[in-house]
Order: sequence, then structure tokens, then C-alpha cells
Amino acid sequence: MKSILSAMVVIATSPMMSLPAQAHAYLVDSFPAAKQRLHAPLKTVKLRFSGRADAHYSTISLLREDGAVLATRTQPKAQREFDLPAPPLEPGRYRVHYRILSVDGDLVQGELDFLVEE
Repeated sequence: MKSILSAMVVIATSPMMSLPAQAHAYLVDSFPAAKQRLHAPLKTVKLRFSGRADAHYSTISLLREDGAVLATRTQPKAQREFDLPAPPLEPGRYRVHYRILSVDGDLVQGELDFLVEE
């Protein structure tokens, strides 16, 4: 009887085991990288995620050390790459803040700091 019950559990759950797992997207790569020191002008902030960032709900912002927003952009189309044109930056510390809507429906957010040197 135990073996029949065990077989029924395996048969009943096997379709669920074959479904693809939907995971949160996470940051795979960035330019500038976290804590990077830049010696050349920054033209574009680039982020790459493990999954697509939903269009219209995903945002990226570039902030000064004091929290002032210098640039912000909403993801124009669903894709893994996200670019933000940067204004000319004075030497100093900056922060990139991102918030993306993963394809699994969860919001993922984070930030990274970098330094612009002379």
C-alpha cells in the first residue's frame, strides 16, 4: 500500500516539476561597476540583468552624493540591457539606483556607487 501511495505522489507532482522556474532578475553587469573610479568622462550608465526588465515600470536614476537626481529614465522596451545617458559629471561620488519589474512580477531594486576623479 505504501508503494502505491508513493507512486501516486510521484505521478501527481511530476508535471509540476517540469514547469520552468521563474526567477527574479538580478544585476549581472554594470558600467560603471560598483565602487569603480573613473578617470574619463562618463557618457552612459549601462546595466545588464539576468532577465528582461519590463518596459514602462522599470527605472534607472543617476544621483549625486547629496541625493540630487541628475538623470532618470524608464525602460523603453522589455529587454535585459538598460542604458541611461549621463550628463557631464564633475569629480565626486555618484550613485546609480535601479528598480526593475521582473518577468515573474516582482520588483527588484538596488544601487551602486562610483567615483569620478580628475
